[in-house]
This record gives sequence, C-alpha cells and structure tokens, in this order.
Amino acid sequence: CIVPYTRGREISKSCDEVLGEVERLVNAGVREVTLLGQNVNRYGIGSKGYPAFHELLAMVSENKGLQRLRFLTSHPADCTDELVRAFGKVPKLCPYLHFPLQAGSDRILAKMNRRYSFEHYLRRVELARRVDPAIHLSTDLIVGFPGETDADFEATLHAARTIKWGSAYSFKYSPRPGTAAAKLADDVPGEVKKSRLSQLQAILYAGMTEALRAHVGKEADVLVEARRVYEAQDETRVQLTGRTATNYVANFPCPENGDDLVGKLIRVRITGARTHSLIGEKIGGP
Repeated sequence: CIVPYTRGREISKSCDEVLGEVERLVNAGVREVTLLGQNVNRYGIGSKGYPAFHELLAMVSENKGLQRLRFLTSHPADCTDELVRAFGKVPKLCPYLHFPLQAGSDRILAKMNRRYSFEHYLRRVELARRVDPAIHLSTDLIVGFPGETDADFEATLHAARTIKWGSAYSFKYSPRPGTAAAKLADDVPGEVKKSRLSQLQAILYAGMTEALRAHVGKEADVLVEARRVYEAQDETRVQLTGRTATNYVANFPCPENGDDLVGKLIRVRITGARTHSLIGEKIGGP
C-alpha cells in the first residue's frame, strides 16, 4: 500500500522492452520468466499503443525458448475476465494466481480503498477454477484493520472457508506512515488482533494442507532450482529442489547426475505433502 507514495504511480515498460528483455534472458539460459508489477493488471493503461496485459502474456509466450511464464501481483479491482481466461489460452502460463483479497468484509474493503467487493473477488475465483480446476490461488489477508468488528472478521473467516486458498500470507494490521490508513485510529487491541490471526490461520492452514495433499499420487514437472545437502541426525540426504507449475516447492532425492539437472524440467511423482512443500521421486532415467 505504501509503494505509490514512495515510488509514484505505476509506469509501464513498452511491449518491445518487455519482449526484448525476455529474449535476452532466454538466450542466457533462463527457462522461466515472471512479469512483475505492483499492480500488473494495469499494464499499459493510460498509454497509447500498449497491448492489454493478457495480450502481452500471449506475446511473451510465443518465445520458442521460454518454458514457463508467471506474473505478480494481480489486483482484483483491475482483473478482467480476459486475464483470467488467459490461464486456459496462453500455453506457457503457469496455473498460479496470487490474488490478494485483504479482507472478506465489504465495509473494510471500502475503508481500505480496494475498489471491489467480496462478490466481485469470488466471481473471479470461480472463473479461474472453471478455466483450470488445478490452478493454485494464493492471497494476502489482514486482520485488525482500523474499525474491524467481530462481524467484519467473521466475513474474512467465511471467505477463507469458502475459497480454500492453496497458500496465503496473513498479517496483523500495523500502521504504515504515509498511507491513508495511518490517519485512522488503530482501535483494535493487540490481543484481539493476535487472537483473530490465530483463528484465521487455523482455517487457512487446513485449506493449504488440502491443496498440497491433492498433489499426492500425481505426476508433475519440476523446474529444478538447486541441489541441497541436509544433515539430519546421523543421516545425510542430498536432494534436488524446485517448483511445480502450480508454484509449490517440491523436493526429491538427488540422482548421481543431480548437478546436471539444475535448471531443467524433471518429471516427478509426488509421494507426500509437508506443511508448505511436496516430496517426490524422479521418474525414469539414472
């Protein structure tokens, strides 16, 4: 929320700049690219000659050497149906959408100047899951925003039970100097914030556990990021770690040629789920 105050309003790179940068990265060996913006949905808005953001995604995906494409962060108020449908149309776009709700109460969303209702948010979630039932949806949530009542908080709990995000970042509200909210009375007691966050996280973790366990028994392509050595009591384990297309961390035993696999897509059978990650085994090969 503080970014527009510290860096000014968003400015979009030209389409040619974006495509050129992606081309240079791919030529240097990059397999996956993330298009990043404080509100990436507003790409090109107010500038002549810019494609819509979902069109830019399609253009980037046409790079033959690119294997995976992601984007962050998507503001619900500016999220179009065309952007959501891109998950079913853009071949290299990974099925992961970080979609910050912040609060389930329309009254609190209005105080936050979020410019959407929970119903608006939920319609986008439902569309995303129709387009790709396997999509991983993540979110940000705040408890204890100024003026938040028990009923407002219950609306956030209802949202968590209804949507069951695959992952979530949840926080207690604290004032940020320079923001509009900092002018409001921070009137929710600290102990209430702590209790509310604990209640919310219990529901969030249940949904996250369910989402992770849904991968068990299935196969996934993992883009290997690193080879890691773990010392556990008298045991030394060497593992490869990477991410699935759905943006979950996956770890699996490192074969003899493990160093050669870093930076490559490896087919993995998911055999288990931990609190925030998956475990599996490499399919085929040495």
